[in-house]
Formats: sequence, structure tokens, C-alpha cells
Amino acid sequence: MTFDPCNDLKPRGRDKSLLVVHCEGLGDNVLAIPFLSLLAATLPDHRCHLVVGTGRRDIFLGLERFQVIETGEPSALTAVFSQYHDLIFDLGTGTEHIIDWIRGVELQYGHYVGFDKPESLPRESQVPLRADIPMWKQFIGMLAAMGQRGEIQAEYAVVVREASGQYAQLLIDLESPVPLICCAPGSGKDKRKRWPPEHFAELLRRLNAAQTCRFALLGKTGEEGLAEAIAAELPCAVDNLVGLTPLGALMHIVQHTSLLIANDNGVMHLAGWMGTPTLGLFGCTNPVLWHPLGAKSVVLQAARGDLLQLRPAQVLEVALSLLNA
Repeated sequence: MTFDPCNDLKPRGRDKSLLVVHCEGLGDNVLAIPFLSLLAATLPDHRCHLVVGTGRRDIFLGLERFQVIETGEPSALTAVFSQYHDLIFDLGTGTEHIIDWIRGVELQYGHYVGFDKPESLPRESQVPLRADIPMWKQFIGMLAAMGQRGEIQAEYAVVVREASGQYAQLLIDLESPVPLICCAPGSGKDKRKRWPPEHFAELLRRLNAAQTCRFALLGKTGEEGLAEAIAAELPCAVDNLVGLTPLGALMHIVQHTSLLIANDNGVMHLAGWMGTPTLGLFGCTNPVLWHPLGAKSVVLQAARGDLLQLRPAQVLEVALSLLNA
């Protein structure tokens, strides 16, 4: 029998409530946005709560129905987990589970949906993780597993705070008519996903020789060494913004970028979703599973999954085609 969350869950004298927990990386968060938008439209009679990692609130500003709670807000986190929720979605794809984010609180729920992972809470609806289906479609598959269908939107609201734009303008001139090419050379903890800094430097040298443009390096705290290694090899000026851009400012810069070239990381996914021409460089990770959103996103897969085999000349050809499209 098909489960219908609009009718099968008892209101118990109060409004219905749903909770989505998604505390993984920025890229995973971005890939869940189509699902979150569809979920809000499919369940219009539920109060919607979303728990995400610290510093991630700004990418969800367009999802007006969701109350967003960050893991760095302990009192708000305790309050939302202490409530009864008719429906809970755990979007975690890794080894952590919803109970890892709150201690000493008994989780109450009516129906729990999540990926089929070992050592998790019992789940009324479990969805297998697949390697041959894009991750954003697998999130949407959580609704399909419950017998729910909805119209997937082609566009999603991207809202950026004005104050974040003012800060971004202090870091880099966003009004210049010269095309801005940004690189995100980081890869989190997995160095296998990292194109060598010297390859990024050679690519930017070739781009500088081929076309009038300006360059910036983007990334999070801890990736400064990668950026410094690239900048040191360039004969031209580059704005090194690694570690300097909170998420809102990063979104403004990405919005004004003519081309983003990145490893498989959160900046790549952010740019693809925002409609920026994006070139993702993939080594050991699955480009089918982790392809960025957006019609202007292209990925290059290194031979045998080894990014050392992906040469700057190959990347240059695709980068110029995206830049001049």
C-alpha cells in the first residue's frame, strides 16, 4: 500500500511537521536543492525544518518555507530535534547518521526516510544508494519511494544577501568588463581529487596568452598553500581569495564569474547551480553520480581516474569553448 504523508500521518491536534537533515559537504547541499524545492511544493500543509552544517544558511535563502538550523546553533538544534515530526528525511550519504548531530535528546518521528546504510536508526522507507544515477535525482527518489510524484522545476531561486555583495566588492572588482576566470584548486581531505597546482598555473598562463581576462583563486581555509603555489608561478596578477570568502560573498563572486574551473568540490557545485559556466575536473570520483547541476556545466574525466593524466592543453580547449560560448 502506498504511503501518503498528506493523509496517513495524524496531526495530533497541531500542524504537521517535516524535518530534513543534511549536514554533509557544500556540494551535497547544493545537489539537494531540487529535492527540497519539490518537497515543499508536494507537502504544502507541513511546517518545514532543515538542519545543515555551520555557515551554509545562505544557499537556502530561496527556499522560503524552510526554517534553516545550522549545527553550530546548539539551542535551536536541541529544540528542533525535541519536537515531534510527522516526516523525517535523512539525506546523509556518508557514514554519519541523524543521531550523530544531537546528543541526549530522544528523536521522535512518524515516518523516517533515508538511504540504506548500516547501523542507522530503523527506517520506514529506505532508499538504496546507486552509482549510476545522478545524486540530485537520488534525493528526489526519496519521494518516489514513498509513492509521491511532483513536477521538477527547471529553475530554482538563487537569493544572495546584499550585504554579502558589498563585502565581495571589497575583495574583488565585480563591475569590471574584463572576463573573470576563477579556479577552485581544493579537494577537501581527498588529495586524489586534486589536479596539481602546477597544472592549474600552466592552464592560467595559457588562458592569459590566448585571451584578455583576469583571474581569481577561490577556496576555504586550509587551502591557502595550494593557491600560493599557483600564484607564485603566474606572470600575471591573480586575486588570491582562498580562505577570505564566507559563503554569501563566495556566491556573489561566482555570480560575476565568466568561467569557473575546479576540482570536484563544493565551489564547483555552487557555480553549476548558479548558472555560471563551470568546468569540473574529475579523477577518482564518479562524474555520473556527482555531476554538477546547471546547463552550463561540463566535466572532464581523467584517464584511469588519475588526474596527473589530465593535461593543461586538454583543459584549455574545453575552457575556451565554455568562455566563448
